[in-house]
Amino acid sequence: MLKMRTEESSLSEIIELIARLRKAGIHVTEKLEQAMEFVDISDFSQFDCEAFYHDRPIVFLETPTGGVKTISAPHIIATLIHYLELALGQEVVIYGAKGGYICALVAHIIGEDGKVTVLDPSKEVLDHLNSTLIGYPTISCHQLEEDRIELKNLNRVLVAGQIEKLPDWITDGLVEGGFVIAPIGDSNSQNLLKLEKQAEELLETNLGPV
Repeated sequence: MLKMRTEESSLSEIIELIARLRKAGIHVTEKLEQAMEFVDISDFSQFDCEAFYHDRPIVFLETPTGGVKTISAPHIIATLIHYLELALGQEVVIYGAKGGYICALVAHIIGEDGKVTVLDPSKEVLDHLNSTLIGYPTISCHQLEEDRIELKNLNRVLVAGQIEKLPDWITDGLVEGGFVIAPIGDSNSQNLLKLEKQAEELLETNLGPV
């Protein structure tokens, strides 16, 4: 059983946020709307979440070196999930946890017969996920390059943060017709790309700047 929203006071703010996103032309499917109403953003950050309801990113973790880790703004999350073309029972790999919130939304959309595998290089982030995703049995979390995990037959892959190029484990693991959604570029400029494997090649569709 997936974990559900515990703070009803924030539900009206989510409903208003979804309405504003749609008015701005952001694709928010009915399935994503249901997931956002079900999953409580405050479960994934101990910091003030008010900015999230105004379509801004929020901090979920401060690192020992003074850095911060953030959950993306809602319009970015909605856009990523829209292009993933999710359906019940799918298996999805997410590279870059972003606090676990987007992982929980995906898990809700693909249902209890689906599976979400989350990979992140940060031990601090993995520790955070292990405490916030306890109520999500269909999500497994792994520290990239530390845990031994075999990744093959990849059908849906989401790269949740900026990356300059796809790692080999993604390009080699994609099945025919499988695809990855990723913001490709440097720290100053990225384009959201859909990269689909066709005849052993990756066909690129530019979905716009992010």
